[in-house]
Amino acid sequence: IGAQRAKSQDNTWIIWCDFCAEHHVDPLLQAVTDPIPYLQVFAQRYRDGRLAKNGQPVRARTVEDSLRAVGQTMASMGAKTTAWKVPTNSSTV
Repeated sequence: IGAQRAKSQDNTWIIWCDFCAEHHVDPLLQAVTDPIPYLQVFAQRYRDGRLAKNGQPVRARTVEDSLRAVGQTMASMGAKTTAWKVPTNSSTV
């Protein structure tokens, strides 16, 4: 990983931590039963510029990169991943 990309991921993690603090949740989402809504709101706000570094809307690929950076940082910090599994519903099969 290049120095610029590492810095970008660090900045994204800071934005994520600020977002989590605003919503009173642990940045690793370990106490959250369903983390998906937090990730969706973060992604939408990042996309429309409310959380973007320059305050301007960003491309979808940038949002994807930011979510990946958050997830990779969580994993590197030892976050449990059991809550991330998509629940299966046998009645829809």
